Amino acid sequence: RRAEQQQETPDDAETTDPQAELPQGTAEEPAEILGEPDGPEQPEGAAGRLLTALAEEAERLEAVRAGELAVEAEPTEEEIEQLVEDVETLGFDQIEAISEMVEESGDEGADAKMAEAVGSLTIADLLSSRYEQTMLVSEQTAEELPQILAQVSEFAISLLESNYEALDPDSQGRIDNTLEDLPEDHRSRLMAEKDMLKQREGELRGKVTDLSSSDYRDVVNTLMMRNLARFEEMDDADFDEVRNSFTYRLTRRERQSIFRQDGTGGRPDQNLAGFNDSLWRTLDEQRRRESAAWTENLEELRRDLPWHIWARPMIMWGLLFTCIFLFLMCLAEWLRRKWIERENLAFPLVDVADSIIRHDWEVELAIDPREPPKRQWAFNPIFLMGLGVGFIWIFAEAFGHYITGTEYVATYNISSEVFRTGALREMDGVQLVLSPIVIGIAFLVSLEISFSVWTIFFIYSAAVLTGQLAMEAVPQDSMYTGWAGGRHYPFPMEQMLGAVMAFSAVTLYKSFRLGRRIEQGATEYFIPRRLNRIGLIVLPAAILLLFWDMGFSPALTWFLLFFGLVVMAQTVATARVRAETGLPTHHASYEYTKFPMVFGLTGAMGAKGYALFTNLVFLPVTLLFRTLPQHLENIELARRNKLKYKVIAVAAVLGFLTALTVGMVSFIGFSYYYGSDFYAGADGDIHDDQGPTGSQGLAHYPLWVSHFLGEVGLDRFTEPHWIRIYFMIIGAGVLLVLTYLRNRFLRFPFHPLGYMLLLLSIYYEWVSPYFKGGEGIESETSWLWGSVLVAWAVKKLVVKYGGMFSYKRAKPFFIGLVVGAVMCVFLWNSIDLVASVSEAVFEDVPSWLVNPFVDQPPYSPSVY
Repeated sequence: RRAEQQQETPDDAETTDPQAELPQGTAEEPAEILGEPDGPEQPEGAAGRLLTALAEEAERLEAVRAGELAVEAEPTEEEIEQLVEDVETLGFDQIEAISEMVEESGDEGADAKMAEAVGSLTIADLLSSRYEQTMLVSEQTAEELPQILAQVSEFAISLLESNYEALDPDSQGRIDNTLEDLPEDHRSRLMAEKDMLKQREGELRGKVTDLSSSDYRDVVNTLMMRNLARFEEMDDADFDEVRNSFTYRLTRRERQSIFRQDGTGGRPDQNLAGFNDSLWRTLDEQRRRESAAWTENLEELRRDLPWHIWARPMIMWGLLFTCIFLFLMCLAEWLRRKWIERENLAFPLVDVADSIIRHDWEVELAIDPREPPKRQWAFNPIFLMGLGVGFIWIFAEAFGHYITGTEYVATYNISSEVFRTGALREMDGVQLVLSPIVIGIAFLVSLEISFSVWTIFFIYSAAVLTGQLAMEAVPQDSMYTGWAGGRHYPFPMEQMLGAVMAFSAVTLYKSFRLGRRIEQGATEYFIPRRLNRIGLIVLPAAILLLFWDMGFSPALTWFLLFFGLVVMAQTVATARVRAETGLPTHHASYEYTKFPMVFGLTGAMGAKGYALFTNLVFLPVTLLFRTLPQHLENIELARRNKLKYKVIAVAAVLGFLTALTVGMVSFIGFSYYYGSDFYAGADGDIHDDQGPTGSQGLAHYPLWVSHFLGEVGLDRFTEPHWIRIYFMIIGAGVLLVLTYLRNRFLRFPFHPLGYMLLLLSIYYEWVSPYFKGGEGIESETSWLWGSVLVAWAVKKLVVKYGGMFSYKRAKPFFIGLVVGAVMCVFLWNSIDLVASVSEAVFEDVPSWLVNPFVDQPPYSPSVY
């Protein structure tokens, strides 16, 4: 298309664009920058005063007619002069609005009273004259301004002192850097243009102010079309440079404008907007897509999806994910020799999986899990009993979810039923919640850990209540900008971060000392020893290089290292907690979007660094916190089943690469197929006759944060949030004290993991789909302690009166609870999927059969 245009353009045609050699924003920006006139008299203020005067005059006239005023007072000369001055200050939009209010003077109601007031104040002729005058001026200015602004560089306008000083420091820095990079002749011409603009600034601002709203839009559209024409004339390299690079001042609106103006005249080979709006943008196109065969739509998607734009980002992000995955494999190999071969951790989830894989072996009674005796039947009858109980339990909850719309959960509200008097009535949200999955897993955990979970919950709740009652003003963070709660005392997320840092430090120290005593004769490795050592050194360096390639300045290496150490500390902590308890704490994550703000590092990072950082905050909860525990569990499962570790390692890599490739390709494909409906949810989109216009969802949150803090306000977060840092220290201190007391006193009852599990169980809705309750810390942790209490009590009784042999005999029942509950969830969601697809594909499916599944979201248990 560009080649055709070039052939149609005469060879002697020359481009006279004064901005052609300067960094470009959007062409309509000069009008918007200049549309902020200075001066004490603003049209809006004058209109407000005039409307107030008219309303007061209408009330006075009404009072005279009602006999409440005996004498009709005439307006003073000063008041008339002020009214005349206000009328002469009005712009076209204000005078038009007031004129419309009084032109129907014969009607009843407020307009008639307003018209009477205008006549009483003798300004009707003045309003009419001002209306004609402003309309004429607006029309003339609308004709002149595009030609004037076509010769004005937005860059030069931004250099004006009034505009430059209004920018945030990072934008000012981009302007300064761009000026330094310009050739001397370009810079001299730019400064000369700035001086000319400074002399005409008042005149230009006045012209923009003279425009009516409709004429202003016409001017902006004219400039926009000129800008589009300039984009179409660019070759691919020049257009890519404009689209992909930071310009001297690039706001969110400008980014969106460049994002949508692909410079291809509608052809999708450079289409980035399709990622948000789909390739079928308008409603008519979407209806055509829905009516066409899916093979035709896929062929159109394959043809028009701009793979060449996404190829490099997908490759680089894929390399980053792969390096992280391989590093976690190396870390798992290093921890394996300490946690599995030496400490022999419990791995309760491995018990569950192993009982299913080797269901015909008496795994629960084996002295060595690698050599269990053969079972008499294919399945343990006790296991089948537990499976049936767990299945029926969840079946009842899911049945209520789909059929009645109400989810039935085994709960008892202690706060409202028991804590009715005294100070305890202030302890809100304490509920006994029972879950077959949590009960089954907690039964496999050691008694000291399960005892610590429910006792520390009450100690923690009592400490929170005592602090609230003792403080006149509960501490809160007035500078808080997060989105998952946690503004107030006792700042559980900060306690959690401090606790995991301390816990990881203690754990890694013990593992390092233990590793030095491990025999050197081991021959079976998950990853060969020499390769593992190389990986632990080379892979972090490769990750750092990929961060630099992503756009992080090498000057921010200190921050990336700090962030990486904190995240890896939580990764190790969650892996250790899951290895010892089996509870799914990998969903819990610190709200890392606010991480730089809490430590007052945003000023040092700058807007660009923070915007890039928000693209990394999903890594911990989606990749790091899940992958390391799974590696360790796979290794332990392989050990029990006498599989070679290398086979498991190769399978893990192949599975990861397959999932990564399919995931990336399908994500890009579905995004261009459905637009933002795919990754933000259809209920977050607003549609008009042109198709989807906006969406809200998790995928948009980093963009919102980078805009909110990238354009304004980063300078407000350059001081540490000391109150949060104090509670990080408190969390670390409590964890270290519990660790010391447990090591110092043999019969000390509280295990540090109880405190860790309490903090890691405080899930926020944005982190996990399994939101555990209403508002307040207590309700968010109540999902865990009740089930753990029941499991602890049952296990305590079994061990005390039946011994360890009875405990081993009872284990299959509780493993069956977990398996039955999970099977039921899978069954209901499979039925939901089949019903939803049937409703969409087949027209003759009875509505009573599919409506419950279409009307209700897929079932997920409220508690694990």
